[in-house]
Amino acid sequence: MRLPLLFARRYLFSRKSTNAINIIGAVSMTGMTVSAAAFILILSVFNGFEGLVLQMYGAFYPDMRIEAVEGKVFHANDSLLQRVQAVPGVRTVSQVLEDNALLVLDGRQQPATVRGVDEFYRHVTGMDTSMASGDSFVVEQRGTPFIVLGSGIDHALEARSMDPLGKVTMFVPRRGAGRSVSPAGEFRRADLMVADVFIIQDDFDQQYAFVPISLMRDLMRYDNEVSSLELALEPGRSSKGVRQELQRILGPEYRVLTRYQQNAFLYRIMAIERLAVYLILTFVLVIVAFNMVGSLSMVVIEKRKDIGILRAMGAT
Repeated sequence: MRLPLLFARRYLFSRKSTNAINIIGAVSMTGMTVSAAAFILILSVFNGFEGLVLQMYGAFYPDMRIEAVEGKVFHANDSLLQRVQAVPGVRTVSQVLEDNALLVLDGRQQPATVRGVDEFYRHVTGMDTSMASGDSFVVEQRGTPFIVLGSGIDHALEARSMDPLGKVTMFVPRRGAGRSVSPAGEFRRADLMVADVFIIQDDFDQQYAFVPISLMRDLMRYDNEVSSLELALEPGRSSKGVRQELQRILGPEYRVLTRYQQNAFLYRIMAIERLAVYLILTFVLVIVAFNMVGSLSMVVIEKRKDIGILRAMGAT
């Protein structure tokens, strides 16, 4: 085994009759080394970046979401909830009612998408890990409703957590209301104390706020309607298999979305970027490999006499 390595080192680093062969060989080796290192490094960075982004978005999006194909809301009656909960692999089901609202504090106004959530919401998302105070995600305590703001909304309103004198007034459009003489008649309002602030990503921090779903239903005059059902799956369960079973049970009136489908555009962009980098680096490696093959071919041509002597001595 040492003999081939000895020959390789001898003919690789010894001076050639043509100095250009030495230079081409050195450049080829350096290019192959740098290209291979860059290939591994860049793909590792992309994989790490993808994992970081998915972790950030995973704090907001559940494993699976059920929406109505038509309309903004649908009835989440006990029968529907029991059918969803009975599907193998479904661990927790949370009800969400979402609508646009206007948040006002001391004359400062900020439009927001307000999500009414139940007590199970913290178990289907990673909101507990996103609280600025480090506490758990809580929107209701002992029957008292609170509001949890994104950091961007909190900054715009200059709100202070748990300040009884600085309550945020939330205005929600009155459902089915006609034209009114007073603009205030078109809205329902609620005064809420800020419980905490969440920090995930600017797209979420500047858009979303959370309140109890019971408060949202009361303001919007709903009974058991929801915008979506958000699900947490048991560890190790295939989201594809659970999705197919849910879709079969619920029928075509509902849309079941995996975490990938909830962020299809983001996942697609990341996959395209990684594929593009992979193809570019592969092309560079192929070019460097051709250069190395060329330099080795020139070494073989130059050392034909030595090869003949070695073959005469019994070398393969």
